[in-house]
Amino acid sequence: MVDEQFLGLVMVGRLGNHIGTLAAGLAYAWDNNLPLKCPQLGNFPTPLQVDQMLEPLKKDFLPETFYWPGMCNGYFPVYERLLSAYPDIASGIPENKVSIYQVHMQHHYRDYPVQPNMVFVGYFFNEKYFIHHRERIKALFQPTDSILAYLNHKYSAVINDPKSVGIQLRDYTNDGDKWVDNLTKRYFQQAVDAFDDSHRFYVCTHNKEYAKQLFDELFAGTAKEVFYIEHEQDFIDFYFLTRLRNLIISNSSFGWWAAYLCPHEDKRIIAPEKEKWLRPEFDSKGVVILPETEVWTAF
Repeated sequence: MVDEQFLGLVMVGRLGNHIGTLAAGLAYAWDNNLPLKCPQLGNFPTPLQVDQMLEPLKKDFLPETFYWPGMCNGYFPVYERLLSAYPDIASGIPENKVSIYQVHMQHHYRDYPVQPNMVFVGYFFNEKYFIHHRERIKALFQPTDSILAYLNHKYSAVINDPKSVGIQLRDYTNDGDKWVDNLTKRYFQQAVDAFDDSHRFYVCTHNKEYAKQLFDELFAGTAKEVFYIEHEQDFIDFYFLTRLRNLIISNSSFGWWAAYLCPHEDKRIIAPEKEKWLRPEFDSKGVVILPETEVWTAF
């Protein structure tokens, strides 16, 4: 009897990095006709078990800054379409069958040779991994009917207004992230100035105090209006942003995927230029942050 071959995934980081890892894994699995296994999408293992499974890798490959194995539970609504289409993806990884762990903690594209029973661990934040399956990937991570119903009930006027501009603000100050800095006020000033006074701005952030300090000062003395989306779960903020035609995003995979999944053909995306995504000391040579298949404006 021949043992089943598979591709395994262990997701680190937060929502945007999770989607990136899943997208890369799905494309690799489809290309090589391998079943995909990502136990974090199911009821097992627990975060502690994931931590124990990767313990041998942590010393050499997984710096603490990048290691959040248990931050998946609140994101399940984002994976609902994926799990419906591929229910077996949430099955466990047979630990004694793993041939190699491919740990990728950089942001550049790496071409992995075909190797069954491999487990991807890390960041796969690059469109090149799934560019040939991009429409299929986009379809799997669209909001469910129930999420759309909620957004249309609560935010229909904002979503249907072509003058609405979403701002996704990420604050790295207290994250302990050594590779990423907060974007400057100048970046957001340039981004906001790209829209005339008839536009209204809606900010999604996990740090409202920081956002209000930044944007209340930035919008002071102008005719532009700014509002803050509050008391929503992360996945609602995420899908709210995907519904808008105009987006200003931070140097964040969360914002990147919100912009990428936006279905409007006439969407207008303002994003940081390549050099502003990572700290200068990080060698970003070869990193393709902005998607090759879409036209975004970079400042």
